[in-house]
Amino acid sequence: MYKAAKILTLVIGLILFPVLSAHAQATTAAVTGRVVDSQGNVVPGAKVTAKNRATAAERSVVTTGDGDYIITELAPGRYDLSAEAPSFSRALISDFELNVGSRATVNIDLKPGDVTE
Repeated sequence: MYKAAKILTLVIGLILFPVLSAHAQATTAAVTGRVVDSQGNVVPGAKVTAKNRATAAERSVVTTGDGDYIITELAPGRYDLSAEAPSFSRALISDFELNVGSRATVNIDLKPGDVTE
């Protein structure tokens, strides 16, 4: 009886292991960075948006008090990244690629001006 229980446990483990490890694999990507002004000062409260070029899906976050941001759970693909804040011109980083499991670092410089520029 003990030997049968041991074999059954082993068989269940061998069946579940591939299922659980496949579930743990990354299927998305992330982009992270810091938003600064032309003098290198951090820009807290800036809105940073990642837009998938193929699907037009967008995800936005607001920078921390240190000017840092991270956008997670992005589908792999080509993206445009924009940042905007009051008293600054909108910045655009065009057409960069995110691969499965990657975490790209994209720092953004904002120039003084109107958001509509």
